[in-house]
Amino acid sequence: MFECKVYPQLSPSDRESVLDFLSRSFGMNYSDGRALFDFVLNYRPGLQFIIAKEQGKEIVGVLGLVDREFNYFGVPLKLAGLSMIAVHPKIRDFSVATALKERMFDYIDKNAALCIGISRKKVDGYWYPYGFTGFTNFGQLTVDTAVFPRDESDTHINLLESHHIPRVQELFELTYQNVLGALNRSETLWNYYLKNAQRMNLSSYVFENDDDVVGYVFKKDNVIYEFGFKDAYAMELLSLFHSTHPGPLASSGDVHFELGLCHPLCFYLREMPHKISTRHVWNGGHIVRITSLIDFLGLIGPVLELRLKRSLVKDFELEVGDVHFSFAREKLKVLLRPGEQQKEAGFLSVHDWQKMIFGVVSAEQILALKDFLNKEILNIMFPVVSPQIPLIDEL
Repeated sequence: MFECKVYPQLSPSDRESVLDFLSRSFGMNYSDGRALFDFVLNYRPGLQFIIAKEQGKEIVGVLGLVDREFNYFGVPLKLAGLSMIAVHPKIRDFSVATALKERMFDYIDKNAALCIGISRKKVDGYWYPYGFTGFTNFGQLTVDTAVFPRDESDTHINLLESHHIPRVQELFELTYQNVLGALNRSETLWNYYLKNAQRMNLSSYVFENDDDVVGYVFKKDNVIYEFGFKDAYAMELLSLFHSTHPGPLASSGDVHFELGLCHPLCFYLREMPHKISTRHVWNGGHIVRITSLIDFLGLIGPVLELRLKRSLVKDFELEVGDVHFSFAREKLKVLLRPGEQQKEAGFLSVHDWQKMIFGVVSAEQILALKDFLNKEILNIMFPVVSPQIPLIDEL
């Protein structure tokens, strides 16, 4: 028999046991694994564990959760991040994994509006039956630096350090307020990200002009993973990537911007010759699970309402499966229709809802809506926004 419970904090003995267990569980060299998980246990904020112990002593299963806050276009939402799961190899049945997941879902349902995880390819499909949907389109925009401006710049490039964090946070909020996928960040989280970026061999820089930080970047080789900036400096900052400019960013050939295709910088990049690639992975990748559809729609109601008002939509009543939308006098109400769910045009699975709510695809691209007559209203409420979790936000 074993017990399974949540540990918000680990005692010194439990910490050592968890560290040893995780270091042995992921097929890597033990010393490398121990260095990795020691770093995680020391620095990752909001991390807690669900631990299964056999007869209350030996650890036979560990599941990590990270408390975070998700930004849905200005609406902060409580997020439980699925960090890791491991089961002792001597357990031949699914009892421990089942118990860990049951306790995880119990925690999520009580404490978070959604759960997000980063699912590696070898476990594609594992979380799909539990309501998780791949929601990042892994958008990449590629530009040859030869087309960037060659103008001289008064902006200087310096390493991003802790004392830059307050200004970098302002630029992050300014840039990513309408980019879906980024998590809200505290100073503690930023400091962890800087340490983790070094561990991941990411380079991070700030752009300074007249003693003001006007931009920042996280990159590795010729791939840009995060970019925050003042809009007025967009073209000047891009000139720093040109091969003729002295500095650590100058390069020749293609630069790949993995920022999400609705990132503000992409509006400038699209004006230049460029290539775009996307990839949808519905059963893996960056996965999301909404705790309660109706509650979630209620939480993001102000965003949906504003979209409708800006589009000058007339009053309407709309039923999509068992969800009822009512828009009157510029106020939106979302209700669960009483009675059993109907297998009719407009009935959406949880996966379809999540694809639409997170703007991965348009209503026209969802099979269940092919005969639905009000797709234009759904497209206004849930436009395609190409969500993408920044690399340093990956849990």
